[in-house]
This record gives sequence, structure tokens and C-alpha cells, in this order.
Amino acid sequence: MAEPVSDGPRVILPANGARHRLEVTPGGAAIVRLSDDSVVGDVSFSLAESNLAIACISIAEGARGFGAGSEAIRLLLDAASGISTATAVAPPGLGLPVYFWSRMGFRPLFGTGEGGGLRFFRDMG
Repeated sequence: MAEPVSDGPRVILPANGARHRLEVTPGGAAIVRLSDDSVVGDVSFSLAESNLAIACISIAEGARGFGAGSEAIRLLLDAASGISTATAVAPPGLGLPVYFWSRMGFRPLFGTGEGGGLRFFRDMG
């Protein structure tokens, strides 16, 4: 049964995709591979007013390159209701996260985010 993570704007989980599903964890969601029910990563997020703030997405080294992160973010954005924006931060010194967030429809914002990373924004309206 789906359960809300938060009142007001909310993310309804679990959310099933073609190869992965998101399951509720404290502070976010586990990314579970459907073929063997193994946890291959996690995504940390919070809701404030009408913004979904994605703090971190992490995929196990052996599971990278197979679309788990992309599918997880698509599932998370689709499962979010009542939000008008989504934000994320790419860690400093790493180019791949910048490409990832751009590919997911986010655009960079001026200034630095937490820990000196590059901030990203997506209008969900």
C-alpha cells in the first residue's frame, strides 16, 4: 500500500518502474532492483513548501551504468505531488553528476550549494 512521506506536498512510495522501485526509508528511499529485490542505491530528499530537495543519490558501484539512478529520479519526480520545483546539488570536483542532473531536466543555478557543489533546479509546473 502506498504511504505518504509527508503531509501537503508529498511523495507517494513505493513507486515501481520498469527495472527498479523506490521504497520508503528514513529521509528518503531505497532503490531496489526488481529482478532480484536487491537494494542497489538510495536517494535522500526532503520536502519544504512546494519544493522537492534532492540531497543525494547514490548507486552501488557494481550497479552503476545500468540506468538505476535515472529511473530512480524519474520515479521520485513522478511520485511527488503538490510540488512546483525540484532542486539538487552536484558535488564539487565531479563532472558526471553535472551531466546527470542536466540530462534529468535540471538546469544549473548561480552560486554554490552545500559543500561547494553546483546547485540545480527544475520547474515542475
